[in-house]
Amino acid sequence: MEAWRGELPFLVRSPGIVAQHVKGTGAERLMFRFSRGGEDLKVYGRKFPVFDNDLIKRKRWREVAATARTIVYLPYTSDTLDPRFIAEGRDFLLATVRAAMDELRDARVPSYAFPGELLADVIPPEVIATLAVIEQTDDEDFLENGREAFDEVLSQYGLKREEAYRYSVSSAKALGPMQFTDRRGHGTYSLVVRSCHGAQLDPSFERGSTRLQNAMKAAVCLLDIDLSQMSSEIRAAYRANPDVLGIFPVAAYNGGGRNVAKLYRALTRMGVQLAELRRAGELPPGSTVVCPCVWREEGSLVQAVSIPRYNSENSGYIEKYQSILSLFD
Repeated sequence: MEAWRGELPFLVRSPGIVAQHVKGTGAERLMFRFSRGGEDLKVYGRKFPVFDNDLIKRKRWREVAATARTIVYLPYTSDTLDPRFIAEGRDFLLATVRAAMDELRDARVPSYAFPGELLADVIPPEVIATLAVIEQTDDEDFLENGREAFDEVLSQYGLKREEAYRYSVSSAKALGPMQFTDRRGHGTYSLVVRSCHGAQLDPSFERGSTRLQNAMKAAVCLLDIDLSQMSSEIRAAYRANPDVLGIFPVAAYNGGGRNVAKLYRALTRMGVQLAELRRAGELPPGSTVVCPCVWREEGSLVQAVSIPRYNSENSGYIEKYQSILSLFD
């Protein structure tokens, strides 16, 4: 399901129904508005067929048809944005990531970044739950709607649980809720499977990246691998304050180690010490600070400081991370 470029073509086969494509492409993000006789209709769900890709590649069409199944996606509309679904989505993500952590702890998977420690004790569950949301939060929606953009994603997890974003595919062919890539068996997912032996990750990219608990375990492993490649100064600061200093492994998750180095240089130019970094707060009325930003403690005050331009996508990703992290406390 690659992103469609240009106007999305569609047919309406129900007499009297008027359809309008609002935004989004692919099953997870497709949104239509429907009306009949000038009256808006509520949309509660959309059916999509799912086929076995292995069978398609082998052109075993009868088996493709025989094993096809229907799944229902719920659209991003005010009809489905209910506070109960948002709360249930938050609780579901935390419960799933804690189950993933329990598996890693029971298997006593060691940390690369902090030898002698268990992997499950190095990465906070809240960081992984946050990634599961921001990976599915559209940048433009976040800039325009702020917190509501996160609520939309959480409501999907609350409604669909394990099926939420299971078949989400980006234009870069990143797959599943945690948006892993795998270039012909030599990409990020395969690297994590090879490197994180004790985690018992599913070796199949398509299965492993589309099953939330497995994908979360893989994300824990990847963050630890990324941390192991960072400077001792960053690792020490992270270990003392992993939620806040999570901006570094999160930057790597989004764009690799190069963006970690760029972020660190940006903070250095700002004169911000790693030990000064704090949780994001609210900008006061009339503030001239332009975000993306980080929050530093100076004396008794915690204030926002704009991040110098280094990579707009990555700095925006960090902004999303800081903005939603407190929801999972």
